[in-house]
Amino acid sequence: MIRDPKAHWTQVARSIRKRKGSSFLAGESDPYHAYKRKKMLKHFLERVSFAERTVLEVGCGPGGNLRLIAERFSPRRLIGVDISEEMLEIARERLVGYHNVELQETDSGHLNLPDRVADVSFTVTVLQHIADDDVFKRLVAEICRVTREEIVLIEDMPIAPAAGGADRHSPDRYRREVTQHGFRIEGMESLRLKLSRWGYWHIRRLLTREFHERGDPQRVAAIALMHAWIGVSRWGDWCFDDEGDLTKLVFRRA
Repeated sequence: MIRDPKAHWTQVARSIRKRKGSSFLAGESDPYHAYKRKKMLKHFLERVSFAERTVLEVGCGPGGNLRLIAERFSPRRLIGVDISEEMLEIARERLVGYHNVELQETDSGHLNLPDRVADVSFTVTVLQHIADDDVFKRLVAEICRVTREEIVLIEDMPIAPAAGGADRHSPDRYRREVTQHGFRIEGMESLRLKLSRWGYWHIRRLLTREFHERGDPQRVAAIALMHAWIGVSRWGDWCFDDEGDLTKLVFRRA
């Protein structure tokens, strides 16, 4: 869990600026996370109906998801909000020329937007990082308030329940918080990353520097080993499903 989200994501934004090229990975930049993002885009995000709709991304980071939607789906309007102004600066640079995109800074529990302004709102690994229970509830309520039709939450699920009870970021918790604001759940789907994730964590334990910060580059040996592992494990990932996978939950206003 992240205790100071604004400071954390501002630091990650600074790490992104140091990378070569124009990576849209908002956190770790390595073969596993690149594979995870590519698979998420293909099997989760690209299957959402964005065409001719007003779309809101909560936690837009460096703007990669918004750019993909703008390029492929011809949305009526795109809105991206993020807690880090430095992330938004990167997003603005990478979305130059897309005139239907609006970016704004937000705090962690409030969206400065009118009621039901978005036809569809979505998050990608954003809510899972919120440690404060009240902030989590407020932000979910705000997403529901500003959404007219559909909410899509793409979040990593806990591999094991937290000590002392059910995990705050389990599928049941997301479902309970969203449905109490006038939405019903329409579907839930796992991305199936178990085999690749298992190898990634073992390689990290073996080869990652002791003081590695989120967003810092990995060692060359770790990168090479991850590439080799994912080249094999990606074919086996479809055979396994577990509670710790990246999961897509779709809600529609009742």
